[in-house]
Amino acid sequence: MGKIEDWTLSAFKDGNTMAFETYFNRYKSQLCYFAQDILKNNAETAEEIVSDSFVKLWGRRRDFESEQKIKAFLFVATKNSCLTYLKSFHGSKMRATDQIFEDSLIEDPKVYQSLIRSEALAILNKEIENLSPIQRKIIQMSHFEEQEPKEISRKLNMLPNAVYVNYSRAIQNLRKKLLQKKDWLF
Repeated sequence: MGKIEDWTLSAFKDGNTMAFETYFNRYKSQLCYFAQDILKNNAETAEEIVSDSFVKLWGRRRDFESEQKIKAFLFVATKNSCLTYLKSFHGSKMRATDQIFEDSLIEDPKVYQSLIRSEALAILNKEIENLSPIQRKIIQMSHFEEQEPKEISRKLNMLPNAVYVNYSRAIQNLRKKLLQKKDWLF
């Protein structure tokens, strides 16, 4: 561990809110993707669960010896809260299958798949944020808002060809950045 990581962990354990904020900013988006994947895209509940996981982390801040343990705690707390929510949400329907559900809590490959997916989405979103403002807006409108190129060109007051060029460059930039991280992704 480096000096900054040592200081952050030590300050966090001592109750420093800026150190807490470092961990919050580092893991919040990954945890939200992870929770949304488990909850089948229930973004509002996922965000509440993630917030609760950070509250639990703060309450137990003196128990952690490394950032890896903090990260593991956050993901396990989020996973358990999501599964508890799903179990309570389905109520009586789940009573007949409680044993199956409990067994799936132990080691569910889909949970690990969700973890990997959430980390990949967090990396992708971070790289999207590094694009130029116009490329970022075009990617957002195209992929997240599912708008057609003609609609994007009209809303951004651009020629359709300019939209296509910026979109292509954005995709090229993202592809290049993600290929640099391919060892992690694969």
